[in-house]
Amino acid sequence: MLDYLPVDLRVRVIRCTGCRCRACAGDVVKAPAPERPIDSSLATEVLLMHVLVNKYADQMPHNL
Repeated sequence: MLDYLPVDLRVRVIRCTGCRCRACAGDVVKAPAPERPIDSSLATEVLLMHVLVNKYADQMPHNL
């Protein structure tokens, strides 16, 4: 996921580790990944808000 900080862009890596019960030897269970504001997008809500503020409040074009 891409995240915006005022100085630079940083990549946040989210790892969902799996766990298995030793007693019952069942399937591997993984925690669900956090929800994203836009499906199949790498942008976080902070980056999206930054783009929206720059576009509509500051009147800046998208291609900067």
